[in-house]
Amino acid sequence: MREIMDIYDISKEFGISPKSIQKKIAQGLFPRGTRVAGFRRNLWIRSEVEAWVKTQIQNARRNGRPRQK
Repeated sequence: MREIMDIYDISKEFGISPKSIQKKIAQGLFPRGTRVAGFRRNLWIRSEVEAWVKTQIQNARRNGRPRQK
């Protein structure tokens, strides 16, 4: 299991399209990736993405399915 993920890794593993991720980032609803020297893409730490997913699941259970904008 990789500890560092790019947007395509996140998309594949969690079933969220890259475009949806970018939209959520712009809305402040998804953690921003970090540009690391030597890489052409932003990168995320797996544990931060997993924490975001866990929060989304908890919110959905507590409040019902969140509305998509």
